[in-house]
Amino acid sequence: MTANKNGTQIGLKRTKARYIMIREDIHEALDLYTLSLYMAFRYESDYDQEDAIIKRSAKFLYEKAKISRRQFFISLNKLEDLGLVLRDSENSLNSISVYHVAQELGYFNTDCRGVHDMHGVVHHMHTDHYSLPLSNINITNSESCDSPTAATKNSKPNIDFRQLIDIYAKWFPDNPQPYKNAISNKLEKAIKTLIKRWPEAHPDKLKFTPEQFEKYMELLSTTAPKFSKGEYITSHGNKKKNTMLTFCSWDVFIQFLEGKYS
Repeated sequence: MTANKNGTQIGLKRTKARYIMIREDIHEALDLYTLSLYMAFRYESDYDQEDAIIKRSAKFLYEKAKISRRQFFISLNKLEDLGLVLRDSENSLNSISVYHVAQELGYFNTDCRGVHDMHGVVHHMHTDHYSLPLSNINITNSESCDSPTAATKNSKPNIDFRQLIDIYAKWFPDNPQPYKNAISNKLEKAIKTLIKRWPEAHPDKLKFTPEQFEKYMELLSTTAPKFSKGEYITSHGNKKKNTMLTFCSWDVFIQFLEGKYS
């Protein structure tokens, strides 16, 4: 019980804490810090909406998530890569940023929803059935006279995105194709991340080449046809196929190497 300024007793009943559910595939995809930040986003947004908008400062969000400022930006990048959060680059608010928050993994990655099977449930593969070593994608780089260590120290490779798109089209002619005259920001970002981080997954730390990318596309086509060529049903009941954006996602690439799509 509480009293107002006139001394009148007012009966108050404490409302129940909000209860927010997240999907299993999201829980599995996020580490503890990133999960905490994602929940902070969800609690600050209209959590019943598939695409909710919030306007908050970075300081507010990392304090809400109980993580450090440095960890905030690490986790935010991961949430963006997974298509769970999208920053509005057009906002003109100084210390306040505008964020879009989704309930579905890959929501902001256009068609990057390859983790779903035909019924919209997370598509878990048996890792003991097939495991793909990255050595299968080990095509010798043109700078073969260099040592593996030196290869990673060379200047950034001059990769023609159009060449990679043509390679994708060669192996997946019936999948959705990127726009011919311009590359989307999301696809460009995914390709750049794949190129930059490729040596991390390579057993010899060799850098990315179009030849290795084509071998990756070939293996996707031949060893994971259900995932790479099959249709899946979205949460809205639409039939879709995975795209080049899906295949260039760093997380999808690593999961493929782990044998999760075989």
